[in-house]
Amino acid sequence: KSCAPTVRGVKRALAAAVCGGAPLDPPASLARAVGLEAWVTEFRSLRPGPDVVQSRIDDWFADFEAEEERKAAEAKAAAA
Repeated sequence: KSCAPTVRGVKRALAAAVCGGAPLDPPASLARAVGLEAWVTEFRSLRPGPDVVQSRIDDWFADFEAEEERKAAEAKAAAA
C-alpha cells in the first residue's frame, strides 16, 4: 500500500484512515445534515417552540374565558 499525500477529497480521507492517520473531517461550512438527521432538523425548524405554543394557548384561553363571561352576562340580562 502506498500512502500518497497527493490523493484528494474522499479518497484522501479514506487513505488517511487506512494508513493509520485520523480521517479528515469536512470544514464546518460544508458539513450539513443528511438523511434522518436532516429531516428531524427541518421538522423542528418548522415548528414553534414551547414558549410560543404556551403563549398561544394562554391567549386562546383568555379569549375563551372573556367570551364565556360575556355570554353569561347576556344570559343574566335576558333572564332579568
